[in-house]
Amino acid sequence: MSAAVLDVFLDEVLAGKLRLDSTDIVFQYVPEYLSETNIIPLSLSLPFRREPFSPEVSRAFFANLLPEGAVREFVAQRHRVSPENDFGLLEAIGGDCAGAVSLYPEGEHQANRTPAYRPLSAGDLEKLSEEPYAAAPSFLPDEALRLSLAGAQDKLPIAIEDEQICLPEGGAPSTHILKPRHLRFRSLPENEIFCMRLALRAGLPVPGTSLLPAGDGFFLIERYDRRREPSGRIRRLHQEDFCQARGVPPARKYEAEGGPGFSPCFDLLRHSREPIPARQRLIRWAIFNYLIGNADAHAKNLSLLYEARVPSLAPFYDLVCTAVYPLSGQMAMSLGGAFDARLLGLENWRNFVRQAGERRETFVFHTLEEMASTLPRQGEILAAELTEEYGPDGIYGEILDVLRRRSAGLLSLLTQRGKCPPL
Repeated sequence: MSAAVLDVFLDEVLAGKLRLDSTDIVFQYVPEYLSETNIIPLSLSLPFRREPFSPEVSRAFFANLLPEGAVREFVAQRHRVSPENDFGLLEAIGGDCAGAVSLYPEGEHQANRTPAYRPLSAGDLEKLSEEPYAAAPSFLPDEALRLSLAGAQDKLPIAIEDEQICLPEGGAPSTHILKPRHLRFRSLPENEIFCMRLALRAGLPVPGTSLLPAGDGFFLIERYDRRREPSGRIRRLHQEDFCQARGVPPARKYEAEGGPGFSPCFDLLRHSREPIPARQRLIRWAIFNYLIGNADAHAKNLSLLYEARVPSLAPFYDLVCTAVYPLSGQMAMSLGGAFDARLLGLENWRNFVRQAGERRETFVFHTLEEMASTLPRQGEILAAELTEEYGPDGIYGEILDVLRRRSAGLLSLLTQRGKCPPL
């Protein structure tokens, strides 16, 4: 790999250039893009301008397109790139990223590029379930793997064409994300589908989800940043996570490490198309994550979706009960100043009202009472449905225990405040 410049595309339109300047990266919009009408910026942290952005600002956005942790190290080894080399990794796997972004060596976007979908057989999926990391399966050639999804969890972008699971090649867009089982965290696919489908019953917008029996079992989720047009063409929709929008690198995604807390996350919603409904959805998201015991709900798990020039709050994703695993219970973002869910009191929830930018306590406390009163029963019904659809799994009962315990504790706490006004 020897490129010094990467072309940065939004869907199929050249938006800018990412240059390797000495040992750092610098992004700059191309004049042709800036002269177009109805264009959108790559990020709120990369507003339209002709001058190049600083390495710090550029790196914060583009590093957030890449995998993290052990997955990143494995992918880097597979492509013979240093794990610390953001530019080299983007060159190797930046062909289909989150949102509408794709990156190619300068001038090579159309060269030797034939978008296609490689069907994955039942045998391929069996092999995939046995791979160390699904993000870089050894039985596929490197050139077939120009696919990048952010985050520490192992995952593979795939497409479903005519009910067949396929691997996108040659810059073809993916439509779904496939997540394999995890060696450390038992029943993780069942955990995630339970929490995602419960979120839907809690009034939160989430993509469609299912479990695949193929191989050792996979969690499958639709990509909300893709749309199939009447012609059949799959169009990429741009999105950026809240770390990108705030100009925060992935290494600082947790609030305790300098990442965005709730106040700056709610502040971002003033840029959205419908700020008030978006704020109410984010309030429900925060309460939902507390009730299900998700301590890993950080700013990279929130995104803005650009279906038009003004973004909207994207559907929610990566909803998992972490409390059933031997992990730290410290929450990724403090609720009203408390990082430890066990220490949450009324004053913390009142502080959360201020974090959310609400002038009155009414909506937050009504939502607390409503969700704590209804979600345990909804969870019981859902567990029975998932058992019938996919078979029994003990993780459902464990999550329900967390949900019941936290809901009961919250309702008890609310009685100290006095009875809430009628819903």
